[in-house]
Amino acid sequence: MVYMAKTPSPHGPARGTSSAEGMAGDSTAERASVQALEGREIYTLPEATQWGRAHRNRRERRLFKFLSPSLVENAVTLEIASGRGEFAEIVRDRGFRYVGVEPSTEMRDSLVTRGFEILSEPVPPIRLEDQSVDCVYSSALIEHLGEYATVVEYVREAYRVLKKGGCLISIVPNCDTLGPIFYAFDYQHSFVTNQGRMEHLARDTGFRVETCRCFLRSIGLTAWAPVVRVSAQLILLVMRRRTVYSLIRWLFGGNLCLRVYKNIFDQIVVVSRKD
Repeated sequence: MVYMAKTPSPHGPARGTSSAEGMAGDSTAERASVQALEGREIYTLPEATQWGRAHRNRRERRLFKFLSPSLVENAVTLEIASGRGEFAEIVRDRGFRYVGVEPSTEMRDSLVTRGFEILSEPVPPIRLEDQSVDCVYSSALIEHLGEYATVVEYVREAYRVLKKGGCLISIVPNCDTLGPIFYAFDYQHSFVTNQGRMEHLARDTGFRVETCRCFLRSIGLTAWAPVVRVSAQLILLVMRRRTVYSLIRWLFGGNLCLRVYKNIFDQIVVVSRKD
């Protein structure tokens, strides 16, 4: 059983909404989740398209297949910023117990209606008892947390609520390959994330890094991922040139740049273990 700590939230109830259309809506849902975690509300958008939902589900299932060896049998999995619930559905389908943190009103209500256990407190802190979960998972969270101190507090809180042998799984953008694109399409990206910084962050907060691997957001972790990723990096090198980027925006508008960016979005998955 996972119990919430008795300490009340100093921020009061958080509110927020989100959803978006197709792949271009992924980061908007993430922003809404993070804003709600911080007690803010900006986005109210229509539901995702059928194609967008199917694509995200395939991507999440490939990712979970890669991550599942890191999880113990019957693991209690805590996800911070549950969003639309793609990861939640997969965790439940595989027989693990799922607990989510999602203060966004619209997304939280949807998840609760589908039978998920959802907490609604702002993070950090994580309002659970010490050593109460086997895995803490987040995707597109850390880069939005802002100050270094807030990021460290979140990782330390994850360490606290994890059982011995539990794992922290974090998925973040790779700023080394994205360059200025890291900021161009999401004004809430604040904490710079790359492999070196994520590894040092985990080690400095008591974790042992098991895996730190790059992959493309659009295809996830597949057999062809390394080949496709190299091809994407060549495109990124061109797009990162200010003159090329400005020319594309002038000829085709920012929407084309956003779609290209969404398909070559280089990410990092870090699996860290609490020994």
